[in-house]
Amino acid sequence: MNRKSLFSPTPFTIISLVAGVSIAFAQVSRPYSDWGNYRVQKLSPAASGWTQVNSDGFGEPTNIGVTALEVFNGQLYAGASNWQNGGRVWRTDAGTSWTPISEIGFGSAYTNTNPAIIDMIEFDSQLYAGIGWDGVGGQIWRSLDGTNWEQVEGNGFGDANNHSITAFIVFTNTLYAATGNDDNGLQIWGSNTGDSLSWTNVITAGFGYSTTGQVTGFAEFNNALYAATESSIVLASAQVWRTTDGITWTAVITDGFGDPNNVSAGGLALFGGYLYLGTRNDVTGAQLWRSNDGTTWIQVISDGLGDSSNVKIDSLFVFEGHLYAVTYNEVMGTEVWRSSDGTTWRQVNVDGFGDSNNFSTLWSNATIAFNNRLFIGTWNDTSGGEVWMMLRQVFLPLVVRNYQ
Repeated sequence: MNRKSLFSPTPFTIISLVAGVSIAFAQVSRPYSDWGNYRVQKLSPAASGWTQVNSDGFGEPTNIGVTALEVFNGQLYAGASNWQNGGRVWRTDAGTSWTPISEIGFGSAYTNTNPAIIDMIEFDSQLYAGIGWDGVGGQIWRSLDGTNWEQVEGNGFGDANNHSITAFIVFTNTLYAATGNDDNGLQIWGSNTGDSLSWTNVITAGFGYSTTGQVTGFAEFNNALYAATESSIVLASAQVWRTTDGITWTAVITDGFGDPNNVSAGGLALFGGYLYLGTRNDVTGAQLWRSNDGTTWIQVISDGLGDSSNVKIDSLFVFEGHLYAVTYNEVMGTEVWRSSDGTTWRQVNVDGFGDSNNFSTLWSNATIAFNNRLFIGTWNDTSGGEVWMMLRQVFLPLVVRNYQ
C-alpha cells in the first residue's frame, strides 16, 4: 500500500496523491501544501481559511482599527480606535456576535481625547486598557466585571508628553505600563496593585535616548523582562532592553540589529526556546531576528518574506505549535505567515484577507487565541477595522489501496 497525504486549509477537504496524480474529493479553491514534494501553492481570493467575525468597524467606518484583543473571564474583548468619536471596547461570548461594553471615549465628551485603545491585559482579576494617541496624555482604565470601568491614570502619569499607554505586561507580580513620548522619550511605570497613585517610575527619557518614542512589545524570557521599541524620528533605530528586577535595565540592541534602516520593532514572542522580534525596514523589507540567550541574535527572515512591500513584521504569536507573523503592507494588504521551526515559512491568508485596505495589525496587541481559534484585528481606514478568525484546519488522510 502506497499513500501520500496532503494538507489543505479548507476545512474537511481531503486530497490524496495516487501515482503522482492529485485527486481532490471536495471542490478546492484554496492552496495546499504537498508534504511529499514540499510545494506551496498561493491562496486564491475565493477562500482563505479565515472568516471575518465582526462587521467592518463594528458598523462604524470611523472605527479604523481593531487595535487590542484580550480574553477576560471567558470572553473576548476588542478595542476599536476612532479619531472622530473616541475609542470603545466591544465584547463577544463566542467570537462572532459583539456588544459594546464601554462608553465612547470612556464616557467623556469628545475633545480629541481617548481615540485609541492600544493594549489590554488582565491583572489581579481585573481587565486593564491603555488609551492614548490624542496629544493630551495617556490614560489607564480598568474593570472588575468587563462592563463598569474606572480610571486608574488620567494624564500620562503627570507628563502631558506621555501621549499614550502602548503596552502592558505582568512581571514578578507587578503590572508594568509603557508610555509613548515623542518629545523626551518613553517611560515605564510599575505597580503591585494597579491602583491610582500606586505607580512607580522605573524608566524615563527613553532609556537615555530621547528619540526612543514608545514600547511596541514586552516579553519575559529566561527570567528577564524584555522591551522592544521604535523611534520617534525616521533616522533612529529599533532597540531592545532587558531587566531582571524591573528597575535596572541594560541595553541588548541599540542599532537596529546593525541595520540603520530597521527603524522600529514589532511584538516579541517566545517559540522553540528562542525569543523572536520583527522589524520595520522601508528600504529592503521586514526582517525577523531570534536569540536563544537574549544577547546574540540571528536573522531568520529578510527582504519582507520575498516582498519588499512587507515593510514590517508587526505581530508575532504562538498558536498550536506554530509561530505566526503578521506583516504591515500598504500595497497588497497584510499577510499572515506561519512556521513550525522559525526558519521555514509559508503564507496562510490571502493578502489583506481579500481587501488591501486591511494593511496591518497593531504590533502583537491585536492577536489572540480564544476558544481554540486564532483571532487578528486589522487597521482599515476605509471601511473600518476588522476581526478575522482562522478556521479550524483539519488534517484528514485518505488511504488508497493499490491492488495488484
